[in-house]
Amino acid sequence: MTSDMRFMVECLVADLITMRMREAGLGLLEAFAQVYRSRTFEQLCDERTGLYCQGPVYVYEVLLEELGLPMDKHDKEVCF
Repeated sequence: MTSDMRFMVECLVADLITMRMREAGLGLLEAFAQVYRSRTFEQLCDERTGLYCQGPVYVYEVLLEELGLPMDKHDKEVCF
């Protein structure tokens, strides 16, 4: 993983954690666990998927789908 890719993944992960905390009312550690233990995180770290190049709202929707949560539930304007 290049340093640029690592930076992009770290930024996306920070956004995902913030979104989970705000939307689901999770604490920091629980949000960290959900994101870092997810297949979505694995895909973010896999350069071949290109997921790390996507926007945070799209990646968040991928995470919600993985978690079995409805994608239309979240308010995209409240994400940040």
